[in-house]
Amino acid sequence: MLDKKEVKTKLFVPIAFLMLVLIISTISLLTIKYSQNRSLKKLENATILISRLSKVVHEVQTERGLTSGFLTNRDKNFKNKLILQRKNTNSEIKNFNDFTAKIKLNKSTEKIYNNIKTKLSNLNNIRNKIDKYQIKREDAINYFTELNTKCLNAILEISKIANFPKIRQSIVAYSYFQNFKENIGLERAVGTIILSSDQITQKMIIKFNSLIVKQDMYKNLFLSYAPKDIKSYWKQHFKNKSYENTTKIEKIVLDGKKDKISKISPFIWFKAITKKIDKLKNMDNFLIKNIFLDIEKNIFKIKMIMIILSILFILSIMTLLISIILISNIIKNSENFASLTDKYIIRSIADLDGVIIDVSQAFCDISGYNKEELIGQPHNIIRHPDMPKSAFKGMWATIKQGKTWKGEVKNKRKDGSFYWVYSIVEPIFGKRGKITAYTARRINIDGEKRLQELNKTLEERINKAVDENRKKEQQLIQQSRLAQMGEMISMIAH
Repeated sequence: MLDKKEVKTKLFVPIAFLMLVLIISTISLLTIKYSQNRSLKKLENATILISRLSKVVHEVQTERGLTSGFLTNRDKNFKNKLILQRKNTNSEIKNFNDFTAKIKLNKSTEKIYNNIKTKLSNLNNIRNKIDKYQIKREDAINYFTELNTKCLNAILEISKIANFPKIRQSIVAYSYFQNFKENIGLERAVGTIILSSDQITQKMIIKFNSLIVKQDMYKNLFLSYAPKDIKSYWKQHFKNKSYENTTKIEKIVLDGKKDKISKISPFIWFKAITKKIDKLKNMDNFLIKNIFLDIEKNIFKIKMIMIILSILFILSIMTLLISIILISNIIKNSENFASLTDKYIIRSIADLDGVIIDVSQAFCDISGYNKEELIGQPHNIIRHPDMPKSAFKGMWATIKQGKTWKGEVKNKRKDGSFYWVYSIVEPIFGKRGKITAYTARRINIDGEKRLQELNKTLEERINKAVDENRKKEQQLIQQSRLAQMGEMISMIAH
């Protein structure tokens, strides 16, 4: 026998150590989760900034394309569209500036944003030169392209602050998508110049072709980094380039035949490729929404973990102290419960083919088999021939659907005698929700069923006796009537 001191040492030392480990682990996890939550909040603001930047890029792409058309052929359609487009560009630039003024940026990101703002500060000056035809077409296009490049670099820089692999992967994929879309925007500008020019050079055609090649490159990079749901969305909406309506014009331009190129209106080209870019904007919105959802899910998950950890930290001491008192009783009671369950509950477990993989002692006692004789055998080893096969077909149909089957079953013992049970059969589900086995619990109703059968037999005997008595009474009545008729005939004869 251990004395009290030895018992305390054996109980309190490991429990105290466990409690200390639990408290330290909880504090460490809380610190980590708090840091992750702060990172996600920063990333959330950075993602909003990404969406603002992508909108600026989109509007600048359109303004660049209209500018190329306006400076090349001075078409009124391009001029009118350009005036309206500048309002859209200015609106998105204002949203971008307003938001950057509200948030704090890290040093590397702040440097990039300052470069963007510096570039934007010269926008009105460039526009004035464009309106007065005081700037070369190539210089104007280069200005817009450099502005977009700085914006795209900023998006890629943001991916570096994402500490969550899936979110970082989504932002990198988004960055490649923006480059893919930017090259389509450049294709719009270059194609407009080619279709508006009297003199088409080989250099123009080569540049046009290189932009198409770059598009495929960035598109493939985008899809290689994109998560499954984004790839699925892309295949659904953009598979086999079904979103494109410029392929015919591209082929004509790449052929370089001036007579065919001259027949294509630059404005029709501009509208066609703009429609393509606008459709890609839907993908842009989906990507941003997907990144936000990932961030929100992680924030919610971390908050829930922090709440749980806080509660765990508060309750850990109480739980561990109470466990000192309960631990010995739990072990003792669980052993007793397992023993009682095995002894008194008629239970079995079968695999998906109905082969027995475990039984309780109570099952063995009522069936007359031992565990070694039952395990590995099909469950119909105890099926009585009186039970119709249709009953078991109904049972299998029910439990295979994930439902519980209940019913009375007549079983056969090892010695050939029978017994009745009320059976409850239900499926056991695995981690992925698939059925892995079936469990059956039974209640011994043999006494009740035998009493029912005895009552039925007695009732049948009573009914048979009553029928026989009725027949005898009818025979006696008939005999009596015949006797009376005989007497009457004898009297008449005399």
